[in-house]
Amino acid sequence: GMGWYHLTQLLDMTNVNVRAVVEPFFMNDELCKEMPESFADLVASLAELGIEVTKSVEDLPFFSNKTLCLIAGRTHDNPALFRNCVDKGANT
Repeated sequence: GMGWYHLTQLLDMTNVNVRAVVEPFFMNDELCKEMPESFADLVASLAELGIEVTKSVEDLPFFSNKTLCLIAGRTHDNPALFRNCVDKGANT
């Protein structure tokens, strides 16, 4: 999906601080029985940069700083993803 392309763009920007990536399919053992090696490599490289990868916005701590959430989900999932980000303290 486009989320990974946007992630690569953000990681190249010096004025952006990526804190976390939410990946509800590959990070969910019930939906993805075996994580692809390429994704596991990405998770490991993000961890080296201090970027958390999780399956849900709810797993993240409350956003204490101004936070922008880039939502690149399926159209019907996006309203709930948006609400979850706002509930965690993202700015609107």
